[in-house]
Amino acid sequence: MLARSTGRWRHANSNFDALRIFAVLVVLYGNGYILTGALAPGLWGEPFFLIGLHLLFAISGFLLADSWQRDPDWCRYAIRRALRLLPGLFAAVLLTVLVIGPLATRLSLRFYLLNGQTFRYFANFVLIQQRTLPRVFEGQQWSGSVNPMLWTLLAGSLLAACVPLATVLPARLRPLALLAVCLVVGGLSQFLAPFPDGRWFQFLPLEVRLVLAEAPFFLAGMAWRHLDRGDGSAFRADVAMLCFAANWLVASWWSDWAVPLLWLTVPYMAACFGRRSAPLLRRLPNISYGMYLIAFPVQQSIVSLFPRFAHPIIACTLAAALLGILFWFLVERPALRLGRRRLLVPPAASVLASAQVAPRRCECTPQPHASPPGSPRDNNFDALRIFAAILVIYGHGRDLAGGADPGLWGEPLARIGLDIFFSISGFLVTTSWERDPRPLAFLAKRALRIFPGLIVCILVTAFLLGPAVSTMSPGAYFSSPGTYTYLANMALYARQHLPGVFTTLQHGAAVNGSLWSLFPEWLCYLTVPLSALLTRRLRACALSVAALACGGIGVLLFLAPADRQIVFYGASLHYMLVQVPLFLMGGLFGLMRRRNGLLGGADLCLLFLTLNFGISTWFGWWSLPIEWLTMPYMVISFGLLSLPGLNRVGRFGDLSYGLYLYAFPMQQLVLYFLPGIQAPIAACTLLTLLIALLSWHLVEKPALRLKPGTPSDGAGGPSKPWRLGLHTLKTAAKPSSSLGCGVKS
Repeated sequence: MLARSTGRWRHANSNFDALRIFAVLVVLYGNGYILTGALAPGLWGEPFFLIGLHLLFAISGFLLADSWQRDPDWCRYAIRRALRLLPGLFAAVLLTVLVIGPLATRLSLRFYLLNGQTFRYFANFVLIQQRTLPRVFEGQQWSGSVNPMLWTLLAGSLLAACVPLATVLPARLRPLALLAVCLVVGGLSQFLAPFPDGRWFQFLPLEVRLVLAEAPFFLAGMAWRHLDRGDGSAFRADVAMLCFAANWLVASWWSDWAVPLLWLTVPYMAACFGRRSAPLLRRLPNISYGMYLIAFPVQQSIVSLFPRFAHPIIACTLAAALLGILFWFLVERPALRLGRRRLLVPPAASVLASAQVAPRRCECTPQPHASPPGSPRDNNFDALRIFAAILVIYGHGRDLAGGADPGLWGEPLARIGLDIFFSISGFLVTTSWERDPRPLAFLAKRALRIFPGLIVCILVTAFLLGPAVSTMSPGAYFSSPGTYTYLANMALYARQHLPGVFTTLQHGAAVNGSLWSLFPEWLCYLTVPLSALLTRRLRACALSVAALACGGIGVLLFLAPADRQIVFYGASLHYMLVQVPLFLMGGLFGLMRRRNGLLGGADLCLLFLTLNFGISTWFGWWSLPIEWLTMPYMVISFGLLSLPGLNRVGRFGDLSYGLYLYAFPMQQLVLYFLPGIQAPIAACTLLTLLIALLSWHLVEKPALRLKPGTPSDGAGGPSKPWRLGLHTLKTAAKPSSSLGCGVKS
């Protein structure tokens, strides 16, 4: 299954070797948790080791289809597969039987070697799985199983035989036919999944339903390879990141549909990352197959021989990597070289044809457009901000309804949405300052973006929604001082309560728990003109140091006892400080945006996604410094790209700020009047979307027409100049959409 595609393009200029090593590490990590008796983490509703297997089968389908397209000869194709599969397997089985088995068995060496079960284990040479050796690893998790992962080799070989069979289909219909077969086979595997055991469906001690569960990933990988035109343009970084987010959202909301979506998206993401070329990743040796073969016996050995070892997963990873390197340089690579010299010498015509159709080096990372960053017509920022607002709605909705927040990277979903907002805000506000570095005009633009919508939201909440749901009479409500202290939110001072409003709900009497973030947002705005006092090089250093300092202080304050938490301007200080690094790093990327190739790299984005997940799983709070760097990079890289459909979301208006302002009170309102509603989050989202449309067209958009440097829609010509301090701010013909207008812009 860990097929290696021949050809110079794949080996020299792609990330497939690194991606397969990563997939094997995911399998090793997931199995390590199971063997140590701990609760194994997962992703997209699947255990970790299954995610690794899905990746391996998807890569195998893509590369085997590529190998067949280069040299469509049955005999040489079969020899290549045998040379890739069997030498390493022979070495792994011999090492397991002759070294690991004698060390771990409870029998004497003589009885162990003469036992018939020992000789039956050699059936693994011909891909007939035998899991046990006499009294080896007894009494452990997966008791007696020496290497239960070898079933994938027979499954991969059976699926590899499907690659030449696909050529009977017309070339134009082949991708669609493969995707259709993928869905049919996957549906059959889902039908067989509820059976109590797989003994009714076995072939050569292999459960057929296990093969059917991985076959969709292999077939989809083949389909994506046939859709590739050779230059990699079919694989876009923004689509791959959308696939990652879609998998996670569907697994959280509609778990029954998560697996069918994985059949299509995991191979696409694997192909998108593998087809690219990172300078370091493309030079890694192909040690994935050796690591995969020996990882499980090594894990069982370490857990058996050193039961009190503090970090068994890390030790197993290092041992498997070392053995994988030895397997590659001493067994696999020599066998491949010998076979290619003696057995795989294609005729001259085949060599010439292969040279003519060999794809070029993949340089298909989508580049940002030449137009100014932040323009709503050629990027994904509007769609990304609406997505962040929906994340906040979903996270708060689960909390308010009493459900469990699925979270991501150890953080609640609402916090992830807020992180996206701050990252976008840092980038766009900094680029706005770079285009017009006048302090008073800058502050006027920021104020016109934040305050009009906020003031109307506070007035509507306090004087319309409050009297309608308060347990107090209208006279008592309007005479209560709490009604008017709530208006302090207009000055960004967070006040959560109105008298008698929502007192019976689970989340206490909080009316709008989202408004606290506006004050740290405004403070971050002030850092932009202040940092402009430094030179560009010093600004980059100062932003990096300030980000780490603010974030570090925020983490320390969070770890303090609850009675010592500091409340500043109506909100917890540590919550404010941990958001500041995201804004500052977004601003840093805004300063560095003109460096070609810095932003928009799919390699780094996909690596950062997995890095965040791994570090948050292993090291808890240590994931925050990594997230402060990686989250802004991923968000800005995706925002600068232009995906058809998403780049036109802004034509309906910039609704993200209205969604953010009104979502919390609307969620409380729906739960107050309809406590038994079946889908409160969906209902709240639709209601809030309607109110956000009204807020944009009636409040926010008219206010933005007053921005310095923005034309008035009414006269069709330039409006009167503004005089702010010593500057004359003349209007110019620019789009009326807010660029860099803050967290909720």
